[in-house]
Amino acid sequence: MKSTFTLLLVLFLTATNLFGWEYRGFSVDDSRISVSNQWIVSPTIKEQIDLINALPIASEVLDFFHGVPIVLVNDPKGKYEGYYYDLRKNLKATDPRLWSSILPKSVIININNLTQLAVPKNYLSDTALLYPLLWAFADQRLPGGYENETVYRYEQDAQDHQYYGAYQWRANYNDEIPAFFADTATAYLSGKGEECYSSRQDIQKKQPEYYSYLKSLFEPQRVS
Repeated sequence: MKSTFTLLLVLFLTATNLFGWEYRGFSVDDSRISVSNQWIVSPTIKEQIDLINALPIASEVLDFFHGVPIVLVNDPKGKYEGYYYDLRKNLKATDPRLWSSILPKSVIININNLTQLAVPKNYLSDTALLYPLLWAFADQRLPGGYENETVYRYEQDAQDHQYYGAYQWRANYNDEIPAFFADTATAYLSGKGEECYSSRQDIQKKQPEYYSYLKSLFEPQRVS
């Protein structure tokens, strides 16, 4: 009897979207923000999802992105718009109560800017969702995850020659390999990096082999 009740409760909550909602392959958990904020931010989150689905990427990459849960929080202390929550990231600057019940391997989008009336244009950057999804990709899809030797070699090369300005991944992150990968892959896919001065053209000109590597990861393979 108890199991039947539990099953009916789960079906009811799912049907009424109390656990969040789904849109174009993505699952979004907005249960940690107020109902009024849910109405405000959902169009913007859908725009972010539309941008991801419009990328010219391989179907298996898009399928992977679809499998990463998205969790919305309203964190005034949060420094970034998007996080990939892997339990190793330093989230001490944020309210720990917001993270305690979130499953690892989720992407967290901080919607605080979207709810501030003082902000002239309430927005998220075009790569707010893409950037943390690429951290997830580095963790779960690259051989060796954050310790991937290929990305490490290209990151060392970029640092040694300061290809992308004076930006230092090591000075800003404990995990310089996924930070470098996520930023340059964001630039490759969208045209402009999230955290540094890299662009698609910069990568193609300064690290052409790395550009080809990114192409092999993300673009659909042509059948001859």
